[in-house]
Amino acid sequence: MGFFSRGKDAERAPEEDSSNATRQLLGKASLHKAPAIVACCNQGSTCQAHFVAAMPDAVVLELVHDVECPFLPPATLCSVSFGLDSRAHVFLAQILEHAPADKARRTPERLRLQMPEQIASAEGRLMFRAPIPPDCPLEAAALVGAAALPVRAINVSLSGAFIEAPPALDVPVGGAFKLRLKLGDEAIDLDAEVRRRQGNAYGVFFPETMHRAGPEAPDALRAIYRDLEARWLRARRGSFEE
Repeated sequence: MGFFSRGKDAERAPEEDSSNATRQLLGKASLHKAPAIVACCNQGSTCQAHFVAAMPDAVVLELVHDVECPFLPPATLCSVSFGLDSRAHVFLAQILEHAPADKARRTPERLRLQMPEQIASAEGRLMFRAPIPPDCPLEAAALVGAAALPVRAINVSLSGAFIEAPPALDVPVGGAFKLRLKLGDEAIDLDAEVRRRQGNAYGVFFPETMHRAGPEAPDALRAIYRDLEARWLRARRGSFEE
């Protein structure tokens, strides 16, 4: 009996460690009021927010109204991406409550989310970059003079992208070019600063999207990112349900 009990404890320990690490990270994000982007798959909306509290079974974010956020009903699945400690983080969680602002009590509009089971992290990025699936119709091109060189976008965020370009695009680290992104009816040309390069692979940063309070991307880029993250959400949700 004792042997099987130890086996169950051993299987449970990694999950408990992961859960503790998740709560610690979100506790730190709340302490620093880290800015975040909340993207809701079914609603097709993206909202700006910042963390305010982390509890054993929930995390609370305060909404920032640079962009109007529609009412998000309970059980809505959403993705929350944020930067902390020079890393980008993203998690999936269900909304438990969307509380409107109460001017009489001076309480701002808030979202209470279920404590996530896991958080995905990446080094050296300000925001999570949504991977581009093979079947995604995103079009990308580097604008060089009068030419538009088709490139392949590997991932895109509100602050940058990772692309593969033809040899004709030869821009050194520290240089810049215009990157055109088009998805459906949305299209935008962005200044792209080369931060990293390996051969024909470029890691670029969008300087015009960054302000002191965090990413403030143009509407077209937000719409493209929202679509890409929704596709990622659907793929992730499918993997969780399997």
